[in-house]
Amino acid sequence: MSATDQAVAFSPSPVNLDWALWRSRWALVLVMAAAALTGPVGYLGQNAYAAVVGAAGIASLGWLGVRRDPVPALGILLALAVWSVVSMAWSVAMPAHPNFHRYKEVEGLTAMKLVLELGLYGAFIVLARDTPGVWASRILGALTVGLGLATLLMAIDALSGDAIYRALRLSAHAANKPEIIQRNAGRGCFTVALMFWPASVWLRRTGRILGAFLLALGLVIASIGLHVDSPLVALVLGGVVLFAVQKFGRPVAWILLGLTVLYFAFAPAFFAVVGQSLPHWQGDQGLAKASWGIRLDIWRFTAAKISERPWLGWGIDGSRVWDAIPLHPHNAALQLWLELGVVGAALGTLFWTYIWASIGAAAEANRFNGGVYAAVAVAYLSIGGMSFGVWQEWWLALGVLAVITCWTFAEAFAHWTTSERYGELTPLG
Repeated sequence: MSATDQAVAFSPSPVNLDWALWRSRWALVLVMAAAALTGPVGYLGQNAYAAVVGAAGIASLGWLGVRRDPVPALGILLALAVWSVVSMAWSVAMPAHPNFHRYKEVEGLTAMKLVLELGLYGAFIVLARDTPGVWASRILGALTVGLGLATLLMAIDALSGDAIYRALRLSAHAANKPEIIQRNAGRGCFTVALMFWPASVWLRRTGRILGAFLLALGLVIASIGLHVDSPLVALVLGGVVLFAVQKFGRPVAWILLGLTVLYFAFAPAFFAVVGQSLPHWQGDQGLAKASWGIRLDIWRFTAAKISERPWLGWGIDGSRVWDAIPLHPHNAALQLWLELGVVGAALGTLFWTYIWASIGAAAEANRFNGGVYAAVAVAYLSIGGMSFGVWQEWWLALGVLAVITCWTFAEAFAHWTTSERYGELTPLG
């Protein structure tokens, strides 16, 4: 075959070009919609993130085609999902004779949901990588506008005694106790803290420095006024890491990788030994103090249960069987150890090792992007280490949105500058 014949044989056909074009347009529609909804959903009810990302996953299935490059992180998560299914065999939370015709019993099978979520969320992740880069800045703009609106509403709630959120709940005939309303009114702070640094850098890069300041101020007011602490911790840690990576580059990512490995490996030992010397909750000491005291009690109890079955754990959803643990241990590393044993903890460590290695590679090519990636990763890790269950479908969905936001940021930055000092930009995936 001549060189000309080979070129003709291997050149893309018009049909393939059309398919790629329409797939790219469809990816843009889904990513833009998800970005615009991120802030409002965080304020109105974060559980809807699972519906948003799940629906985007369903809409992505028919457009995936065959990709040239794999997504290793999804393979690690698949292994974790499979191990969670295997752990159902010894899970203390598993019904003796589950009735698969009853929705409540099926809905409670977390391992099965993890497999379904991995398929749908993974489909959205894969398709999102085809989003046209020229739209990246506008996607970040839609995300930032939504975050700004949510932050404004939460700041007003913090200063007015949850007036707006309470009115919305009452209008929907979903009245709750005052303490429940206050807690839920501040849930959007977690979303804003997670997405803050990409949004803030976008605002500064587009000349809206005042907007970045107001977004930070609103988040601080909302977090303090609505008594949610971990978003502030995530905000501060994210800022420190952002500065460090942009200043020193890849070595900071490797340091953070090492700290993450230590966290997943030794969290049970830390709370089993050092945790015993930390103060115990003494009852009513104010909302914030009580919250941290209760957390410490949960972590100590969880560490003790891990020591009883460290190899296999108590099985998926095992956290739910003890009254001393309200649904989950509020710590990702402890929950993996408690429910899935050393294998689950090892897979969680492997996943984050891959993430930090990817961030390190990105920082080597472009410290600006690497710093934003690292800030988002630290925010997710810190919030997950203090607040939510590792299997909560909305929290996993928000993680998907965070990854897509990082990719979008890299594409936006590629179109902002042509300076040779930044080199070629490579997204996390």
